[in-house]
Amino acid sequence: MNESNKKPGRPRSLQSHQATLQATLELLAKVGFDAMSIEAIAARAGVGKTTIYRRYSCKEELVATESWRCYVRRALHLFLG
Repeated sequence: MNESNKKPGRPRSLQSHQATLQATLELLAKVGFDAMSIEAIAARAGVGKTTIYRRYSCKEELVATESWRCYVRRALHLFLG
């Protein structure tokens, strides 16, 4: 990546992203979608709310995007081995 393509600020952390996804799955299973909040996800993941809001505008977008990614990964695994 050259200097003109760099985004301002710190790079996004893969570790924070993975912790957010894990916390989302755990909370969905424990309390369900309606009772789950971005605040609860952030607290469980050990990240700030802004870390989540940098990637997703709301919990609906977070769950929909990651559900689709999980589906695609599973389908590729089933079809490609």
